[in-house]
This record gives sequence, C-alpha cells and structure tokens, in this order.
Amino acid sequence: ALAAEALYMLAQYHYDQDRFDQAQQLYAQAVQKAEQAGADPELAEKARYKLGWSVFRQDQFERAAEAFRDQVDRAPQGQLAVDGLFMLGRCAEAQQQYQAALAAFARAQALIEQGHAPAAAPTKTLVYLHAAQAHRELKQYAEALAALNKIADIGTDQPYRDAILFERAWIEQLQGRLPAALNLFQQVAEEYRNAVGARARFMIGEIYFSQRQFDQAIPQFQRVMYGYGAEKAPEEIKAWQARAALEAARCSETLAGSLQGQNREKMIRAAEDFYRYIVEKHGGHEVAQQARSRLGELRKLR
Repeated sequence: ALAAEALYMLAQYHYDQDRFDQAQQLYAQAVQKAEQAGADPELAEKARYKLGWSVFRQDQFERAAEAFRDQVDRAPQGQLAVDGLFMLGRCAEAQQQYQAALAAFARAQALIEQGHAPAAAPTKTLVYLHAAQAHRELKQYAEALAALNKIADIGTDQPYRDAILFERAWIEQLQGRLPAALNLFQQVAEEYRNAVGARARFMIGEIYFSQRQFDQAIPQFQRVMYGYGAEKAPEEIKAWQARAALEAARCSETLAGSLQGQNREKMIRAAEDFYRYIVEKHGGHEVAQQARSRLGELRKLR
C-alpha cells in the first residue's frame, strides 16, 4: 500500500541530489503505482508534476511539456493545476513559443481568477509576470502592462516586486518612454542590491549610451562594476559587471574618437582599463575574448 509513496520519496532523494534522470524514472514508477488498485490521485498528480520538473531540469523542454500537459489534463482542478500550467508555459517560453506560453498562462490565470487555485502567492505572481514577459516578446506592450497590473488585483503581497518593476521599466523603454523607464530602473537599482538591481543600473547606462550621453553612461556602468559587492558579488551579478565594463569601454572609445591630444589619450587609457578589468576579473565570461581583442587594437594606437 505504501509502494507508490516510497517510490515518490526515493525520487525526491535523487531529485535533491540533482540526479534528474534517475528521479525521472522513479517518479514515473510512482505514477503507475499510485494509479493501480487503491489509487492515490493526489500522489499521482504530485509525481507527474515532479516528473515534469525532472525532465525540465535536463533542458528537455518538449518532453517536459508533455509531462506537465498530462498532469493538468488528468487533474484540471487539482492542487497543482496552476503550478503545472505555469510550467507548461515555461517550457514553451524556453523554446521561444510565446503564443503557446500565453495559452498556458491564460488557463492558469482563469483558475486563479475563478478562485479554484490553491497555488501559493509566489506562483500566482509568476503566472502574470511571465505572461507579461511573453507579451513583451511579441511586442504586445499594452497586454504586457495589463498582466502586470493584474498582480495587485489577485491580492498577493507582490513577491518578485523587483522583477515586476524591472519588467515595467523595460516595457516603458521599448515604447520610447525613456523618462518613465529611467525612473523605474532607478527605483529598482536603489532599492535592490541583487542581480535585478545590478541589471537595472546597467539598463540606465544603456539608455544614456543610446542617447550618446557617454559622460552619464560611464558612471552608471562603473556602479554596476563596483557597487553590488564588487569582487565578492555572486556569479549572477558578476555577469552584469563584465557586461557593464564592456559598455563603459565602448563609451570611452567612442568619446576618444571625438577628442584630441591628452584628452583623447586619457579616454583611450580609460577604455584599456575597462577591458583589462574584464580580462583580469572576469576572464571566463563570454565578453572576455572581445576585451582581449580590443586591448590589442588599442595598444596599436598608443
């Protein structure tokens, strides 16, 4: 009678050890056992959901989508229906199938808004946040903002507030409303010292760069490099530090092209320093090779 639950717990053990292929097999066995005589539909639903996650963690998104689709089709009003639909949308997102993602998110939203969804507040928030991101990818900006506005309506305490503000700022930028975008990015950058905050600061620099306001862009990129933990920053922030240094170097090179004499020399040295920072501090990042190449070119100008 406890075989299905035992298989599920074994699968959980392997999942927690990142052995997703073994976990996948055991979750599948747990589903079969749970559906035999004396069926346990709640355990079957949980096992199907974690089966989908096991495949998703192996980046096999099409197969993961099949597992999540099977879960929600068999238990459309189940305890994990919203979670399964959300992950079905995530699988479509991962394959850049944004219309399919929106279809899954819409089904999840319907359950939430009908009051049939026992999902936790963070999951409910993520449904609308990812719907907004899918709309943004499709350049459906009004629909994206409407999805973000829905988050307050569902009565959660708005977890992922940093990501929500960032998304709103990005949509404003894409629509050319740069003052509004700058205000929102500034709010995120000042309130959050995490990767979202660092990325928001980077985006401020990018907006100034796009407006050829290089003297304002460079300090923003420098704040990303040194203001979010510097060398002690986690890897997700270090990725933005490297990109920020590259953009600061590009700004410096562009400025050097419009200057003469010592001012030009000063800007070239600044660009070299930024490229050197990437090579020495972020040598494994994807932009490091570009930094090495530019360093060689700049040395020829000296």
